[in-house]
Amino acid sequence: NYVRFHLQRGSFDGRQILKESSMDRLEVQKTSPAAQAGVTAGYGLYNRSMFRRGYQLHGHLGQRDACFAAMEYSPELGMGFMVMMNSNSESAAGRIDNLMRRYVMRNAPEKVLPAAGPMPAFMNQDFEGLYANIAPRDFGFRDFMEYYKSIRNFRVGEKEMIMHRGSYRWVPVSGNLFRLHDAAKPELAVITGENGEKLIQFYLGTYQRISEVR
Repeated sequence: NYVRFHLQRGSFDGRQILKESSMDRLEVQKTSPAAQAGVTAGYGLYNRSMFRRGYQLHGHLGQRDACFAAMEYSPELGMGFMVMMNSNSESAAGRIDNLMRRYVMRNAPEKVLPAAGPMPAFMNQDFEGLYANIAPRDFGFRDFMEYYKSIRNFRVGEKEMIMHRGSYRWVPVSGNLFRLHDAAKPELAVITGENGEKLIQFYLGTYQRISEVR
């Protein structure tokens, strides 16, 4: 029912509970520097957007000590799913999530993605290195753990920026905006910090370059 509520743009059983404009606002980030730079896909109001095979999906997931829940939907496809399990196993949750998504999208036509733009001049070997999220969501010990678990290795190729051993491949859109190789809209922006340093902002993180771990 919750997935139907989102797919029906705020209505359920013929009753409009939230305005369609409010549903649109839930799905789009507005206030982050990345959003102000032109990123339109990311984390809205407890609603994340992501791309699979060029299709934009929205949803939310979370886990506690002994449970996991995830919800995803695509207004474009008119379909979605929800997963709830009495375990917080990330590997099991990931496998189930992927199986459900593949089933929901099994008949979706293949999409032609927009052509990549030119690689910006500032994206060179000086930009490469280790980056860590300087804006973690939690405090105390969880803050400490989230910071060190967030460390990512960025490498710059001729046509793409590679993160995390190739599991994320970002291609330039225009200016300082990038999209994942299978996405249709920009999800990452390279922004300038207060001290003139280059920062990477996408999803829930703002990443700053740190010293190489030796």
